Amino acid sequence: MSDVSSIKSTSSTVKKHLISVFNRTLSSSSTSTPTKTTKAPSGKDGLTTEERKIRNEARASYYSTLG
Repeated sequence: MSDVSSIKSTSSTVKKHLISVFNRTLSSSSTSTPTKTTKAPSGKDGLTTEERKIRNEARASYYSTLG
């Protein structure tokens, strides 16, 4: 039982962290030039470089919490 509760608390902490990271990058990108967001998506996964940076940062922070 204790394992389940610790996993839940860890995942909620990760979720809060990802949300804060996402909000921080959103607010920082909205203050920058709008040409970044309007340019065509690059890469085969259809993400802009900004979105890929956000995704990589979120993934890195998630795996760092796993240990």
